[in-house]
Amino acid sequence: MNVQLTDIADKKVAIFESTLVLVERHGFHGTSMSMIAREAGVATGTIYHYFKSKDELIIELLGYAKQIANRASFESDDTSEPYYDRFRKVWFNLYYHFVNHPQIMSFFNQYYGSPYSEMAEQKDTVCFQQEFRGFIEQGIQMQLVKPIDPPIISSLFLGSVINCAKQEIKGRYRHSQEDLETMVGIIWSGIKI
Repeated sequence: MNVQLTDIADKKVAIFESTLVLVERHGFHGTSMSMIAREAGVATGTIYHYFKSKDELIIELLGYAKQIANRASFESDDTSEPYYDRFRKVWFNLYYHFVNHPQIMSFFNQYYGSPYSEMAEQKDTVCFQQEFRGFIEQGIQMQLVKPIDPPIISSLFLGSVINCAKQEIKGRYRHSQEDLETMVGIIWSGIKI
């Protein structure tokens, strides 16, 4: 990165983004604070100015990653559109976000499979299920979605996005637009009234 960073927010974002890249490459344990500092273009002491420890940095990074994924998913959500179109768009937005930013998906996978998920003060839901839950509850209230417990629908939705994105990123399977439409259709068929 190596740019002159003066703004506090810019420095924190550089630290977060650098950490995402390094965690994807080296994992949590293989990523040191000095590596993060070098990648972010800041002094190691600067990182400790914002975060007491690497553990604190990783836990705060979760909030940053969730915010980005949530924004990517719902930023273009238009409540005037039919609910299915919104559902489809949210699925596609998140899928393409993960495909284009694999370090964020990698971070989520590592975080929720690690002791960090137990260290956070507030036990957190996987990925950003709370945000998605509100979206599903809207569909239930509109009597378009079966009154299934939203975390179940969220797991189904997020699991399909993550698995399809992983296959694409790893080059194991190249999804056509038709394949992806089929996936969304299958999920929708299972939850619609």
